Amino acid sequence: MKRVLLAGLYHETHTFLQGLTHCVDCEIKRGNELIESPGEGSPLAGAVESARRFGWELLPAIDVRAMAGPTVADEVVQTFWMRCNARYGKTSTACSSFCTALWFPSRATT
Repeated sequence: MKRVLLAGLYHETHTFLQGLTHCVDCEIKRGNELIESPGEGSPLAGAVESARRFGWELLPAIDVRAMAGPTVADEVVQTFWMRCNARYGKTSTACSSFCTALWFPSRATT
């Protein structure tokens, strides 16, 4: 059976907006909250539905989403990676795969 670490990070960055998008501006799901998302029409829900269809064991880590806004603060990315690392470290055997739904455009520079 495949063991798949499940994580998502979604934010549409508008570099012309002032300020930062912080963790308090995000909807954050952790652990089993991620696998309770089927039917909501998101990439995360599609991954969960596919995993069930193929008989994969999901290791849910974190899903971070925010409305379109200013550049994401470092704390958001750090929260995401720390949770992924913590979840991966709790597994007794290696994961077969990682499933991440990432939409995180970087800041444009001139």
